[in-house]
Amino acid sequence: MRTFTFLLCSCLYGLAALQPATPPVTEETLVTPELIAAAKTGDPQAEEKLGSGYFFGRGVPSDRKQGIEWWLKAANQGYAQAEWHMAILALWDNKFPRNETEGFKWLLKAAQHGHVEAQFYVGNYYQQGEIVTEDPNQALFWFRKAAEQNHPQAQYILGLCYATGKGTPQNPTEAAKWILKSAEQGYEDAIINMAMIYKLGVGVERDEKKATALLQKGAEQNNGRIQFALGIDYLEHNDEVQAFRWEKKAAESGFAEAQFNLGNSYSMGQFGPQDFTQALFWWHKAAEQNHAAADYNIGYAYAHGEGVPQDFTKAALWYRKSALLNYASAQHNLANAYANGRGVPLDLVQSYAFWSLASDRDEGSKSNLASIIKDHPEIQAAGEKRLEALRQEIAENLSNASK
Repeated sequence: MRTFTFLLCSCLYGLAALQPATPPVTEETLVTPELIAAAKTGDPQAEEKLGSGYFFGRGVPSDRKQGIEWWLKAANQGYAQAEWHMAILALWDNKFPRNETEGFKWLLKAAQHGHVEAQFYVGNYYQQGEIVTEDPNQALFWFRKAAEQNHPQAQYILGLCYATGKGTPQNPTEAAKWILKSAEQGYEDAIINMAMIYKLGVGVERDEKKATALLQKGAEQNNGRIQFALGIDYLEHNDEVQAFRWEKKAAESGFAEAQFNLGNSYSMGQFGPQDFTQALFWWHKAAEQNHAAADYNIGYAYAHGEGVPQDFTKAALWYRKSALLNYASAQHNLANAYANGRGVPLDLVQSYAFWSLASDRDEGSKSNLASIIKDHPEIQAAGEKRLEALRQEIAENLSNASK
């Protein structure tokens, strides 16, 4: 059975763990005799600017060592931007050994002195329990500090805290207020979730027109994910012309989920004549971005000769790619292929391993696994060994795919 998806890939209030990254330093003050003279008087702002000039080579050859020395002088005087630089060096600069204790010390100092990015990342560390003990109250405190300085991601997460009751009692009205503030600054997750909030009337008066208008504004900025959400919005309102238009725009913008769904639309003839050539084109586009369901659908097309000549060997290759991204239907079909020698050599050990992987999500795999254990107990030890190797390979593939 081919896979189809027509729902948003992220549910209301969904949030993945944040991965701190080094924000760009945009100020470009050149090293000049006047700046050097000012820094030598102990002016922390001049010390920070001079440090940046030396570190990034602005007007002089880059001298990271001297740059850090000037940053440290400014940081020791409580200058927030310099403290932020010291935090970046210790936590995120891969040219220096990571020092979480030192890095968080400087990050917290910068946050306490009003640095908005530092406030956001302190909140993130407390929320995730990374470096420091998880503390929802402290996370809420620092996200609020950053949100009050109009940090869009902090506003969004503060809204999520109110929505989910993390660090504070649940308050849908406050949740909607902060998520809307973030959406008005163009933050993608906030736009999509705020549209859903308007549709459901959670913490605000239900208003489908406001939901559509919010998505429309974001979609016009060529954001594929928002364009896809707008397409779904039009589909919900039975406007297939606009639904197809925005789904196609999202796919053309490179959003993998839209590419996958557009392929499904062509394969089903949802918005016009059935067209497997176009379906395969868009599934291949999504597959290039490691979309497991698209890999599976390509495998299914080869297995059944839909839009391509039937080819069990190619089907197995695509099922395997999908299976190693932990897609249960592909694991089941690939196990069947190994059990029957269809497109791959007959190999019951492989069947055992792939049915095992899918057994907690696929009833057919669960049943087949029980049968193979009963009929061929001699392969179980080898099957478990293969299973463990596959689990490690899947974990690596999922990690790489998320980067």
